[in-house]
Amino acid sequence: MFVAIVIGKVHRFIPALIGAALTIVIVLLITLKSTDAVISVLNLEQLG
Repeated sequence: MFVAIVIGKVHRFIPALIGAALTIVIVLLITLKSTDAVISVLNLEQLG
């Protein structure tokens, strides 16, 4: 991600958003220890 930002081929927010999304998914997988639970938590239809 850092290399993509430094090279300047993509906008800065794209690698930042990808990194943030990966961090959220990895943390949820570590804490919940269940793929089904992570999918349930990240289900956007339940938000409203």
